[in-house]
Amino acid sequence: MDRFVKYKEYPILLMSTGVGAFGLNLTAASYVYIMESQWNPSVESQAIGRVARLGQNKEVTIVHYIVRGTVEVKMHSQQIRKLELAKVGFQEK
Repeated sequence: MDRFVKYKEYPILLMSTGVGAFGLNLTAASYVYIMESQWNPSVESQAIGRVARLGQNKEVTIVHYIVRGTVEVKMHSQQIRKLELAKVGFQEK
């Protein structure tokens, strides 16, 4: 990871969403490719937040890969549903 942050010769850093979701500062990156969906949308949000955070001075591009006919389609639908339910739950009355 140090090489990715310090040297431009190492332009790609691969890690799982679970590992990359917590405790890292990856503002050296500007692209996030989500190759593995998570049932919990906050895990993906945390992983994206490692790149799109305070101190980031580049535009960040986020790409989700979801293949038709796979479980990721259902996972993505569930993520959207969970996020919508969370919005409703946090709205002021």
